[in-house]
Amino acid sequence: MRYLYGLTIQKIQSFIFETGKLKEIIGASYLVEDICTDRFKQFVGQAYNSENSIVTAAGKVVYIFDDRIDCERVVLSYLHSVLCEIPGLGVVQAVVEFEGDLLQENISLLERRLEIQKSKPTVSHGAGLMISERSRRTGGAGIVKEKGSENRLDRKQSAKLRAEMENKGGLLRHLFDDGEKFNAHDNSNIANLLSGRDKSWIAVVHADGNNLGRIIQSLSGSVNNNKLTEVLRTFSCELDKATKAAAKRAFQEVIRPLSGNEEKKQHIPIRPIILGGDDLTIIVRGDLALGFTEAYLRYFELFTQNLLAEVDLPNESKSTLKNGLTSCAGIAYIKESYPLHYGIDLAESLCKHAKKIAKSEDNPRSCLSFHRVMSSFSEDFNTIVERELTIAEDFTLAFGPYFLEKQTSGHESIKQLMRWAQTVNKQDAPKAQIRNWLTELKENEGNAIQLMNRIIALNGRYEKSLGLNPAPSRRGSQMFTHLYDVLTISNI
Repeated sequence: MRYLYGLTIQKIQSFIFETGKLKEIIGASYLVEDICTDRFKQFVGQAYNSENSIVTAAGKVVYIFDDRIDCERVVLSYLHSVLCEIPGLGVVQAVVEFEGDLLQENISLLERRLEIQKSKPTVSHGAGLMISERSRRTGGAGIVKEKGSENRLDRKQSAKLRAEMENKGGLLRHLFDDGEKFNAHDNSNIANLLSGRDKSWIAVVHADGNNLGRIIQSLSGSVNNNKLTEVLRTFSCELDKATKAAAKRAFQEVIRPLSGNEEKKQHIPIRPIILGGDDLTIIVRGDLALGFTEAYLRYFELFTQNLLAEVDLPNESKSTLKNGLTSCAGIAYIKESYPLHYGIDLAESLCKHAKKIAKSEDNPRSCLSFHRVMSSFSEDFNTIVERELTIAEDFTLAFGPYFLEKQTSGHESIKQLMRWAQTVNKQDAPKAQIRNWLTELKENEGNAIQLMNRIIALNGRYEKSLGLNPAPSRRGSQMFTHLYDVLTISNI
């Protein structure tokens, strides 16, 4: 008998963004990666066989045990050791027993069992006695004093800070060449990402691959059973490499030129929080987010196309993946003081919105949606559209998502949005007039049409370069304007 073991970390973002302290965030993101990679390998020990590993990425492990005793030891002890160090972390595990070669039905059964485990209530560890002194940021039972402060840290905070201290830079190392030195300059909070800038916008970016579950099912259905383990392992490994390579190239193209060359003067205004599999979550200085995300989506398609060509796949699957995979992203622009966990929730909601639009086409393309938070409410993007961005039942300011290339549906490219934002920031551009037009649009549509005609008459040279038009864009029965997005990006 053989044993298919699965482990999944739940609510990763809640664990990582439990506080707004940058060092704790960096340490938590490293712990999530370590639990599913190096720490798991070390715990299995000499019995670990890389050929039996199917998935070892941030947040998930799928591994085949050939020996029942080894599997039992991991099931009974590994999760316990993790929770003793990091109480309250949501981790579930499951096992499927099978004979012979791995089948798709074994993987499907494992996923169902993991879902069942997720629905069960978890026991809270490290709650402490009521008399215990509490951490002021989390409410957990304090175990040690924070350095330079009277505040106490709970066990989770202590584990995060220890991980950050032992692994300087965390996931940031994936953005640099092997052996290259860098100085992350981690302060106690997120403000160091805004070094030397008057504006205090930061961005939380979340990107996720399109149709990955469907692609894996397609692979499983077209591969011989004796090759399924090898193909899934290679696919997972190459996808992970492509994601990290895309993030690295985007960093080097967009952000690295802005960093100092000398180690002591180096300032790196980006921190990866999740980077593995097909997932990317980062915190980055607001004015760099759009360019970085556009470059990441572009290179993700390129590198998945190149790397997946190395996977030994049937011809049917190769034709499906010949152009690489696509990905969608959400960018939440928030102030430094805005709770980061709300920012990541919004970024995920924006990513889902982009995916919904992209998947309405037969061949979903890479795209992104964004929103700048201007209120204290924490809502998903659909509610924001209804509350803030809807002018009339058939007229909205939510023009996106934006794609790598302009679509026949009328959706514009990310590059075009960036060009519009650069143009409207020119000294003689009618930026203030456009802002007034947007205000008038909500009050009186007739007056708004007259005002736009006047703007065009006085600023004719910007009519085409800014896409000025008294008549709004249409997609079916819905009316849109891109100018709200243009002003949003230009002001960050």
